[in-house]
Amino acid sequence: MSQVPLRPLYHMSAFLGGGVPVFDIKAAAGQSTDMLVRTPALGRALAHALADRPVALMRGHARGGGSPTRCRGPSSAASTRR
Repeated sequence: MSQVPLRPLYHMSAFLGGGVPVFDIKAAAGQSTDMLVRTPALGRALAHALADRPVALMRGHARGGGSPTRCRGPSSAASTRR
């Protein structure tokens, strides 16, 4: 995994300005993982990595997100697409 931080490049990605945490599922699940957040324990680990951020980079997934409301999630997810 890269150690280069993700930075916003245009106005629609300004929500990334506060920083983007990295969630390494192998660190949370151990070496035996299918790279999917399938258990409550992995969900808690991802939530811990997200903290108060809207999105996190995930090993093997590019990104994962969380949102306090359904309205905010899709717009911020669309802004992190390649």
